[in-house]
Amino acid sequence: MRLTRIAVILQSASFFVSILAVHTMPHIMEHIKEFDCSGRRFQQREYAQLTRTELTGPVNQYGWTMDKIYNDLLSDRSNYNLSAFQDDSDSYHKFYELETTSQRHEISRGYVIYAYILVTNQHGFVNAMIRRRESHVGRQDLPDTYSICQIAT
Repeated sequence: MRLTRIAVILQSASFFVSILAVHTMPHIMEHIKEFDCSGRRFQQREYAQLTRTELTGPVNQYGWTMDKIYNDLLSDRSNYNLSAFQDDSDSYHKFYELETTSQRHEISRGYVIYAYILVTNQHGFVNAMIRRRESHVGRQDLPDTYSICQIAT
């Protein structure tokens, strides 16, 4: 009976790892990393030169940190796209909003602003790109939403 429980636990763990592996791949050379954020493409030569603002602490009205948002995006089972570079040595991440890359789009009775956030590991290697959507409808500001960009390399 005990052996059966161990087998079930190991099988469950391998299922979880395979789901996470759908979204990540090992790091490649930095100069060829590229991301596609719903049609807005970022190449390394662009995002490496942009001014960045590090995001620390809570980033929304729920008190969530970018680390929580990033982990939630990586574990989203409805997204089967290759979305992040990641190695076993990645122990923590830093998040940087890229200045001068935001895009404003007019919508019915308001507008939407898209901002882009670069994710790096403790060694400064780029892991992913996140797109934040700020919606302003009439006099109401809706909660921000986040999506992870696809690897386009």
